Amino acid sequence: MSKHYIAPLSDNIERTSVFYKNRYGFTLAGDLYHLKNLDKNKQYPALIVGAPYGGVKEQGPCIYANELAKRGFIVLTFDPCFMGESEGYPRYVSSPDIFTENFSAGIDYLGLLPFVNREQIGAIGICGSGGFALSATQMDTRIKAVVPEDLTEPTAEWFRFYALKRGHHINALGGFTTTSNLAFMNYHLLDYLDEISPRPILFIVGDRAHSKFFSEEAFNKASEPKELYVVDDAEHIDLYDKIDKIPFDKLELFFKNNLK
Repeated sequence: MSKHYIAPLSDNIERTSVFYKNRYGFTLAGDLYHLKNLDKNKQYPALIVGAPYGGVKEQGPCIYANELAKRGFIVLTFDPCFMGESEGYPRYVSSPDIFTENFSAGIDYLGLLPFVNREQIGAIGICGSGGFALSATQMDTRIKAVVPEDLTEPTAEWFRFYALKRGHHINALGGFTTTSNLAFMNYHLLDYLDEISPRPILFIVGDRAHSKFFSEEAFNKASEPKELYVVDDAEHIDLYDKIDKIPFDKLELFFKNNLK
């Protein structure tokens, strides 16, 4: 498997390859990020970052993890089952229940690290992973705050990221098996958004995102506390990798205020 990352790692950040199982028995491949000078005798807030639908940890998640680790968080990224370096066969199957469980498996892993405060764990889901992050948070109360970043479904806009040098990765082929669609029709991904309350949700969306209405619909269904934050002059894929567009100050403030 390729270890190419679409963005460089900060000199101040340590990234370690990790492996752990979910409750279905699949081994997930992840990357753990933290400051190089981290005092591991202390405990820190942690975040799990899910890749855009069809993506892998070496793409958008590596950018989020690099930036948020610089701000003092322990950050875990991962390849979804059936993708990248994670287990699962046949390859490129999309399974909403397993993709939701992948977030909880990451919480399992983070909660066992002695330098992570297990009462201060949040989740970020980029693109389609926003739905899986919300789905996991509905039932997993260990997730104390969640950010769905520009919820969407597949469109041709994806290929201006995945099919070009900007975001191409050999482990992300941009599609799933045709058997994947029926599983989504029979899975109630966001039926229990009100169960997340009183834990906070920060919806982030680009003002020019084709998928803006997905985030708006989910925002309207969710209970307080919630916020819809609109990024100016940003299309959907800008929130995958554009450091000048992704509102990292907003993310840092949201999690530091709510992971207490």
